[in-house]
Amino acid sequence: MQTNLFDAAAAPAPLTSLQLHRDELVELLSQLLWQVARHADIAHRLENDDEQDQS
Repeated sequence: MQTNLFDAAAAPAPLTSLQLHRDELVELLSQLLWQVARHADIAHRLENDDEQDQS
């Protein structure tokens, strides 16, 4: 007799370590995005300064 895997109720997935540390991850990602945005802004300003120097 074959058992149908879809007949059985699915057990809830256990909490992963990512879910347990969600707040820490959100904070770290926020800091990383802020740093990336800040460095992109600095790089953009430096490019603009170089273009003005060449004019």
